[in-house]
Order: sequence, then structure tokens, then C-alpha cells
Amino acid sequence: MITYVNAAHFIDHYSMLIFAAAVIVMGPALGMAYSELLPYATPGFIAFGAGSLLTGWLGDRWSRRHMMVIFFIGIGLSMISVGFVQTPLQLGAALFAIGVFASIYHPVGTAMCPMPTSSVARWG
Repeated sequence: MITYVNAAHFIDHYSMLIFAAAVIVMGPALGMAYSELLPYATPGFIAFGAGSLLTGWLGDRWSRRHMMVIFFIGIGLSMISVGFVQTPLQLGAALFAIGVFASIYHPVGTAMCPMPTSSVARWG
């Protein structure tokens, strides 16, 4: 389990940083300047932060394991969708989806990491 949680952490940060930075190189392909495309990446970052409130709540109330399955499937499909964008609006929607699914990891995946008992006793 810890291997999947660690892989999810890598994928989480990779997707948020690399795909949002892809806006820089996608500018010429879409015929737009970086400054024109930047607003299309912003909703993904907002979804990443704000979505963690809902996904953490769902992980606590429903199932952390099922939420992580949703994370892996959703983030994978969202990252693939970036490769198929043809308009800035499609790019914004794909980056927003990445942000939504990436918001699952920190409140759900981190809670699945085992904590050493010696730390619990020290903090307790």
C-alpha cells in the first residue's frame, strides 16, 4: 500500500506542475501568448486547493481506498486529455480536471500513511 501512496504523491505533484507549465509550450501550438493562456491554468490550481476540502471529507466519510482509485483513474484520464486539446477552453477544462483529481491525494493519501508508534507516543 505504501508504494501506491508514494507513487500517488509523485503523480500528484508531477501533474500539477508539469501540466500547468505545459501552457508555456502550448502557446505557439494554439497561436496564443503565454500571458493569454495563463488564465486557463488558474482554475486547476484553485480546484487543487479548494477541492481538497471536499475530497478529504469524502475520504473520511466514504472510503480512502476508493478515493485513491478515483485519484489514479481520474488523474490518468485528465493527463491524457491534455494531449488532445485543440482550443484554449479545452486546455482550461483539462487542467481543471487535473486540479480536481489531484486534490484527492493530500487529504486522503497522506492520511493512509502509517505513523511510527514512537512518534505517536512522543506527541501524545
